Amino acid sequence: MHHWATILIVLVLDYRAEALTMQSTGRRLTRFSSTKTKSWVSQGRLDQRITLKLCNTSGNVAHQESFVSASGFYERALKKAQFVAAPMVAQSDYAFREMCRRHGVQCAFTQMYHAGNFSRCKAFRKAHLDIYPAYEFPSNVISQREAPPPIERGPLVAQIAGHDPAKMLKAAKLILDETEGNVHGIDVNLGCPQSIARKGRYGAYLLRDLDTVVKVLSTLRQELPNQVGVTAKIRIPDYDDANGTHLKSAVHRLCGEAKIDLLTIHGRTLMENKTAVRRADWDKIKLAVNLANEYCVPVLANGGIETFADVQQCLDYTGAQGVMSSEALLENPGLFVDANYGSRSAKQWMERQFGFALEYLELALQYPPVHGSLGTFYGSHHVVKSHIFKFLHRYLKEHPDLREDLGRPSTCTIAQTLQVVQQLHNRYLQMPDAAWDKLESSNYPHSSWYRRHRPQATTKIHTRKVDKLMESQGTKESELLLSTEARKAHLRERIERIREERQKRQADVTGKVFSGLS
Repeated sequence: MHHWATILIVLVLDYRAEALTMQSTGRRLTRFSSTKTKSWVSQGRLDQRITLKLCNTSGNVAHQESFVSASGFYERALKKAQFVAAPMVAQSDYAFREMCRRHGVQCAFTQMYHAGNFSRCKAFRKAHLDIYPAYEFPSNVISQREAPPPIERGPLVAQIAGHDPAKMLKAAKLILDETEGNVHGIDVNLGCPQSIARKGRYGAYLLRDLDTVVKVLSTLRQELPNQVGVTAKIRIPDYDDANGTHLKSAVHRLCGEAKIDLLTIHGRTLMENKTAVRRADWDKIKLAVNLANEYCVPVLANGGIETFADVQQCLDYTGAQGVMSSEALLENPGLFVDANYGSRSAKQWMERQFGFALEYLELALQYPPVHGSLGTFYGSHHVVKSHIFKFLHRYLKEHPDLREDLGRPSTCTIAQTLQVVQQLHNRYLQMPDAAWDKLESSNYPHSSWYRRHRPQATTKIHTRKVDKLMESQGTKESELLLSTEARKAHLRERIERIREERQKRQADVTGKVFSGLS
């Protein structure tokens, strides 16, 4: 408890400082750097692109030490990273990236930057770019004075989105100039399934137009310095056939024509997200790995990575050079070093998750998240609270009053957030040992935030062949998890029951009144 008390004192002081500086202007972290030099991009390109033709394409072992990429980017810049943090909008902030690196992540991606907005608007860049030395604190937040410079402790890839080659190139060059060489690669978002991506013609929707995709990637590869990698993150085409014809075409063109340095593939289609999520299709990832390795292009597998055991199983099954995690990492930043996943007691799990929450709050106090498009006043702390909701999902679910307190707009400083977290922690500390087994939060892993839209796993290998087996046995995956329509129907039934009970009570009261009058 003394540790919590010490942190609380520090954060209360910070809260008072925040209250006094709500109208202060943002402070660029130039105190950590010397005068900006000339354009980093214009400092020259390598004379010759490294071409190494030795790579292992022998299926399941392609991720082992014998693999050598064609450009050398994977070895030189990414240090052969196998454990990678995914790009997540308003979640891949510097504090979270740093926290993940402390717990085993070897390479991190930034959140997605919209190339059109980024290239034409300085205010947009200031609100989104959190890479040293361009990182500027939000104007209404003050950090600890003694914070060390926010320098990445490992490879970093910045992700951009768009369809115009010129705007994409301009955005990429701006990122490299502003960050002075602290970005190792530029990734093109070809996997976003959100409706805004359809309107903006990027993400998974742009993958349908391979000619444009190749133009964008080729422009980046030809114009950016050779030491900067050009990578792409894709999903399985939703219009593909059973043989993966369109996926094969995409991989061949991205690796062969555009000559990308790294490919990440999410083993789901753009329709398979949120409540419609299904098992990641590791068979399709394996197909992409085999095709990309023909060009000596390394592949990161994304999807179906919930535990440390899944990491090795995915590498073994797909032959990918590494794995990328997103949602599971948001709840469990120690995913990649968590060999004891199944051996902890419920109380040990609780202490671990609260430890993550405290560690992140300490980092966010030093390095407040940029507010992005979430609003200049509350945007930064919205990012902080979003992380806390995920770390403590199962515990906040059991205490809706504190979940409501945390979600209030008035809870807008780290000190206030810590107070809610401390109250929640104290409730579990006071709980008798006999009560733990009865808690929903003790039901691992099914009470996790990662599983909120997912059925309980019936196999350790993510493959659509399992679905066919289940159907042959008379079981459909939809039966393991209520569909959106089923949940709506269930909610309508509850509302109808409540309405009927209310009408009955009113009728009883009315009957008694008339009975008294008579």
